[in-house]
Amino acid sequence: MSPPAVFASPKGLATALTVLLIICAAASLYMAVAAGNMTSLLNDFENGKVISRSRAENADDMWDSARAIYSVVFLPTAIVLLVWFHRVRVNAEVFAPAGHRLSRGWSIGAWFVPVVNLWFPKQIANDIWRASTPYGANPGLGAVTAWWTLWIISWVLNVLSFPADENDLDDMQREASMTTAAGLAMVAASILALLFIRKLSDRQLAKWYQGPNPQGAAPYAPGVPGAY
Repeated sequence: MSPPAVFASPKGLATALTVLLIICAAASLYMAVAAGNMTSLLNDFENGKVISRSRAENADDMWDSARAIYSVVFLPTAIVLLVWFHRVRVNAEVFAPAGHRLSRGWSIGAWFVPVVNLWFPKQIANDIWRASTPYGANPGLGAVTAWWTLWIISWVLNVLSFPADENDLDDMQREASMTTAAGLAMVAASILALLFIRKLSDRQLAKWYQGPNPQGAAPYAPGVPGAY
């Protein structure tokens, strides 16, 4: 049985995530540029153009460094995101104890379970967003849906860019072109994630400062909000 939900400001974690997501967006953009450079080289090779040794080595070095940088940046960003997501899920339970379809543990576990990780985190985010909507504010889910849509697109493109057979030119071109698209999609997803995180954190603080449901205010949170 989970301990009682206690509110804590998510602003510190949101600030850390903002910095990490900006770095992640920059790393994703570098990845897209490196992959685009590799695509250009492979296309020139396919068309019979002479490829200098230095150009090939520079493209390969850029490709390797981009993947290494992204791998280093992604891990801390993912960890802080999970901590923040769990924090706002607990806060949302303070606002709406009975308004959540999944338990707190799923705010972390849902990201790791195959298949359900395609919609469980979004379902949890929807419930958190609604529960955290200040009284009298618009509970629309546009910010949540936009972030999640771009995240799924970038995830699919990453899957399609699985490592190529280095002896198959078509396969290498496929990997490079899909990685370019995945990198650009991740830039957009990082920006939308940043906006979603900051908006949700601000909403939670605004609702907390409102205090218990003012008399006559419309309770937009799911379920019946408890007094906090």
